[in-house]
Amino acid sequence: MPQHAAADLAVTFPAARDYANQPVTLEGDLFRPKGDGPFPAVVLMHGCSGLQPDVVTALTTHAQQLVDNGFVALALNSFGPRGIGGGQVRQTFANLSEARSYRVEYALQAKTYLANLPFVDSDNVLQIDQSNSGSVALKLSQLHAPAFRVQASCHPWCGAFNRVGTTVELTSPLMIFGGVDDDWVPPTACAKATANGADYKVVIYPDTAHSFDLSIEMQCYQGHLVGYTTAATTDSQALMVAFSNGHITGATEAKPTLQAAGNTVFLSATEISKLMSTGAVNGVNEFGNPYTISFDADGSMSGSAGRDDKFRDTGKWWGEEDMLYRQYIIWLDAAKACFRVSLTSDQINWHDVAGHFSALIHLRVRAFFVSADCQRFASPL
Repeated sequence: MPQHAAADLAVTFPAARDYANQPVTLEGDLFRPKGDGPFPAVVLMHGCSGLQPDVVTALTTHAQQLVDNGFVALALNSFGPRGIGGGQVRQTFANLSEARSYRVEYALQAKTYLANLPFVDSDNVLQIDQSNSGSVALKLSQLHAPAFRVQASCHPWCGAFNRVGTTVELTSPLMIFGGVDDDWVPPTACAKATANGADYKVVIYPDTAHSFDLSIEMQCYQGHLVGYTTAATTDSQALMVAFSNGHITGATEAKPTLQAAGNTVFLSATEISKLMSTGAVNGVNEFGNPYTISFDADGSMSGSAGRDDKFRDTGKWWGEEDMLYRQYIIWLDAAKACFRVSLTSDQINWHDVAGHFSALIHLRVRAFFVSADCQRFASPL
């Protein structure tokens, strides 16, 4: 599980409204990259438990990931200044509803604070959050004027959408991450919602419960499954950065960074094309079935994979209807490296040939990860 690291600076700034007839001073931990900037910045917001130790560790891990990728990060304490903690907010629906209201205000005030810092790019302030604050993100993403340049949310309650199950009108790009095993706020409503006006992405992970980015052992808490999942945490953090870089103004194409095994590699469409200049690549999916893929100029890829009845019945593909999620391990001769590619499928056609299933799949690349286990993929299958 992730280790806790210290913030660069503890900061405070006044809230716009009093609470219980007393002024409120908002507070947070500020993390920043080295250099003068200006850097894009992110408001990080905790869930309904407040800043419990495991939440602090999770937000710090998110912040360090952002800093490593050139972002300033502010981990905002929404409950402490109001004397709230230890899960008091989730005790009643009225408390939760009230929290969503004032946390929208606090998020916007944190944005203003960041935008006024000399090392922050005021045109590119983003928001990333967890659980209860995810409802805040959903509200903010539907304001008449864009509140944040980009927003991302881990395990939110999608009932905060104004019209769940129908088309929602977004004014800022929004990416949502959920788990198949989340029985507290199931991601079903998030997956079923469609959006107009701005980019909307939903990523759902298998074998993943609520609070998957908190450094706690998998457990039953208040009747619900919660706990840390390494794959979902690391993948979602990488996708948050990629999604953000794709929408901030003045962003350049992502550059490939072929580093040590385990480090993230982002590839633009141009760079994918260069790596794949030799054409189709043979490989194997994570469950052993051989497949062939080829990349298109826009960064998407087409491919075919064999799948027999036994493999089909394992349920290793996950998702709903025509949106599926998958991971493959591939060997790229041009890079002399092995990668685990995390992807989504928006079109899949199965064919039954002599009792075996084969597929023609249109796949859009989400992110590449260097794989430590490459040797068995170095030669054609």
